[in-house]
Amino acid sequence: MNTDPATLLRAVFLAQMAPEVRRVLAASKSDLDGLAEEADLIVEAGRPGPYVVAVTAPATRPPSSRPLLDPTNSQSDLCIYHQHFGPKAKCCRNPCAWPGNAKASH
Repeated sequence: MNTDPATLLRAVFLAQMAPEVRRVLAASKSDLDGLAEEADLIVEAGRPGPYVVAVTAPATRPPSSRPLLDPTNSQSDLCIYHQHFGPKAKCCRNPCAWPGNAKASH
C-alpha cells in the first residue's frame, strides 16, 4: 500500500468526481492543484450553455377564397350550412329559405 499523502489525496479527490470526469483525470500526471483546474475545465465544458430561443409570430392562415361567415350579417334567412356551402350543402336546418327546400331536414 502506498502511504504517500499526495497519492492518498489524489485518490480521495478522484473518488469525489463524477465518473465521466474521473475517467478523463485518471490519465493526468498533474499534481492536486492541476487536477482541480482540469476538473473545473471538464465540468464547465460539459455544461450546456445559455440557449437563445427565437420568438416568431404565430402562423396565420392563408386567405381563403370563401368569405368568412358573419352570423349577424347577410342571409339570415338561410341556415348555416347553406350560408357556408351554398348549393353544395349536404345538411339543412330550420329555418332555411334555400330555393328548392320543401322542408329542411334535420
